[in-house]
Amino acid sequence: DIYLVAHARFVLGSSSGITNTAWIFNVPTVIVGCAAFLEMPLGQGSINIPKRIKKKESGEYLSYAAAYQKKLGYIYAPWEMEKIKPYIFEEPSPTEICGVVKEMLARLNNSWQQNSDQTQLLQDYFQYYYQIIYDPTSFEPLPGTLWLQENCRLYFPDREE
Repeated sequence: DIYLVAHARFVLGSSSGITNTAWIFNVPTVIVGCAAFLEMPLGQGSINIPKRIKKKESGEYLSYAAAYQKKLGYIYAPWEMEKIKPYIFEEPSPTEICGVVKEMLARLNNSWQQNSDQTQLLQDYFQYYYQIIYDPTSFEPLPGTLWLQENCRLYFPDREE
């Protein structure tokens, strides 16, 4: 298992288990469905799409800023789920996972291109969201660009479309 991870172009997985081994070998990761949305990939060139948090009754999504204020950024185990009531986690869809994998492949092939709106959105992410939560001198956990674009309200709830 470790040999495969060490020699992979990238590793697709969750935020635990053998996936973490990739960071030791400086192999990029695509982390999908991480409930602890404040714990993003540590490896250089890694990207992620976290779970969304929504109200059970209404289906209304909780922004990550609001979840951060409610101290819901680090949920790991089933017994911690009590913390998020009346909310539930929503997994990324197969289409979203496929999109972030395609993005990783394009980045690795140096063929990834993003438009000016996507570039601005990533800049806003790093300026407003990332700077508050992370140490900007350590690493830059990068959300999948298309996923961020489609879910920007989770990061910027007051943003005009």
